[in-house]
Amino acid sequence: MPQKPNLFALLIGIEKYNAPVLALNGSKNDALKMEAYLQKEADHFNIHIEKLLDGEATKENIVKYFIEHLGKAKKGDTVLFYYSGHGCREKAAEVFWSSDTSKYLETLVCYDGIEMKRGVLHTNLLSDKELRYLIHKTSQNEAHIISIFDCCHSGENTRNGHVSKEVQKTIKKQVLTQSRMAFIAPKRNWEDFIFSDQIDEQDFAGKSIQELLPEGKHIQLAACQKDESAWEHDGEGVFTKNLLDVLERTQGAINYYNLKSRIQTYIKNQFQQTPQIYHTGDQGSELFHVFLNKNVEEQPFYGNISYNEKIGWIMDLGAIHGLSKQVKKVKISDFEGKELGEVDLKKVFPSHTVLSFSNELEAQVSQKGLYKGFFESYLSAPLNIFINSQPEDSQGLTCIEQIFSDLPQNVNRTFKEFEADYTLQIQDQKYYFTPPHSPSFPLVESITGYTPNSASLVKKYLVHMSRWEYVKHLHNPNVQLFKKFPVELRMYKEEENGNLVHLPAEADEIELQFEKQPDGKWGGRVKIELVNHYHEELYCALLYLHHQFGVFEKLINPSKVTLSSYGGNAWAREGQGISLFLDQFLIDFNFPENITYFKLIVSTEDFDVERFVQPALPAPRLRPKDPDRLSPSDKEMDDPEAGDWMTKLIRLRSRNPEVKNT
Repeated sequence: MPQKPNLFALLIGIEKYNAPVLALNGSKNDALKMEAYLQKEADHFNIHIEKLLDGEATKENIVKYFIEHLGKAKKGDTVLFYYSGHGCREKAAEVFWSSDTSKYLETLVCYDGIEMKRGVLHTNLLSDKELRYLIHKTSQNEAHIISIFDCCHSGENTRNGHVSKEVQKTIKKQVLTQSRMAFIAPKRNWEDFIFSDQIDEQDFAGKSIQELLPEGKHIQLAACQKDESAWEHDGEGVFTKNLLDVLERTQGAINYYNLKSRIQTYIKNQFQQTPQIYHTGDQGSELFHVFLNKNVEEQPFYGNISYNEKIGWIMDLGAIHGLSKQVKKVKISDFEGKELGEVDLKKVFPSHTVLSFSNELEAQVSQKGLYKGFFESYLSAPLNIFINSQPEDSQGLTCIEQIFSDLPQNVNRTFKEFEADYTLQIQDQKYYFTPPHSPSFPLVESITGYTPNSASLVKKYLVHMSRWEYVKHLHNPNVQLFKKFPVELRMYKEEENGNLVHLPAEADEIELQFEKQPDGKWGGRVKIELVNHYHEELYCALLYLHHQFGVFEKLINPSKVTLSSYGGNAWAREGQGISLFLDQFLIDFNFPENITYFKLIVSTEDFDVERFVQPALPAPRLRPKDPDRLSPSDKEMDDPEAGDWMTKLIRLRSRNPEVKNT
């Protein structure tokens, strides 16, 4: 029997604070309930829990146990840091302003975080930058790390802050009993940061925060956005109560994305509180790992259907996620997998959908129950495929024809190549995709063999490509508020001396001239700035669409940023240069140019971008595949009224300097 991995947990619950901070009613109880839940995971882990309650939870103790207890975790283990208590903001040192455009740090209020001594206010807060330092230190052993915050201003606790509004209130009005909200603390002395003995303030000159305080790989769940309150009700934290309720109902067999979505659905329209999720890494695959990284069967993609007392049955997917009036029905099942029937779409909003149940179906379900909703055309765009084959490849054609009857309705076969988006070439015991009328330009790695397994992989590729096309063409056909695109994307070429040269966009296209790099590759470095020209605060995300059908959302860190009105800005990669290269296969197959895309999404309402994310398909190659390399089949491929939203597609074109005229 294989040895169980370890679960190292550090649980913080603070209710009784020193004056002038008012007491909370449920934080200690939250931590104890979290401990009780984790103890039930003994079938999956060797459990190691440390908890610090009230007076035990000083900043010194929290840092000590984070390093000494959580630092014991090794590769294959899981680390959980949980905090329930007050949160607040602190004026940031100027060296952080490039990454914290709000000029504030998000902080946890430790037991000794805010004290009045002889009439003088003293602060000893644990900032987001210090948490970032601790998580990176712990991540060096390659454990799976999850942090959970049930406090105010928690949406940014392990990452850089962004634009927010300073709430002008006195301390007594800000530190409320019914919400975990606190005041804005003064800027601290540099020596008060826990990393001050290793990083000097002057070290930030000319360097980004990522260079000096790199992020450790982790998942974060937070009770609310950075400018919201985390509420208590009946002596319990609303976020923690709903978190544990969902975990209990699903026996913990739920991935992080769906966990957050379900909690958000519970809380929505009851409290002004929006749970958040954050992850490091480019592909977002961590979001679809089961909670605590347990080795149990993952849930498939689905919408979470629940009953809301105010608006009825809702599903946590909306127009931004691919739902439209073209989707007439949603299949519904319970969490045991039993299919219950179909429901109609009543109204589609940007981030959720109101459903209409028949009387017969509503009689079968409990209004307090949770259900799954499935629909065929999720995140996929119409895709026309032409098949090019010769008589000697009839076996390969037969295998492919069998899968077309089972493809999503948006993937269609066309018998005229000029009407096709892509051509499927069947030749020499291989399947491969090319642009129409371009058989010598393969787009992804070929699939060998005319077998049912190969045909099944072709089907996965088609679904994958259709989802990529969906993101590429995503737009709002009913824009109401915006008279023009409200956010400007500015791209700059970074030269060797550090100077930035603006690359103008003409008709939403930018051209970048690749140059020979020291390693012999062709490439260049750019920086990207987003600037809001609208009169209101906007949510904004920037996706990168790779030419091998990958969608990546981590250009902006976090993946979605809030831009303040009239000039609010944010930099991709926290202001770091972004390296772009000419892929070797483009040279090998003599492609004339390299074309990739940036998809800019802006909205007056909060939205999720994680569901758009998918890895790139494998690149075509001239030489044999490395036998140790994972094959594509081993990868995970399956998978508005009050506001307004809008998208823009920016094409980045780079010429192939080694193209040969034929």
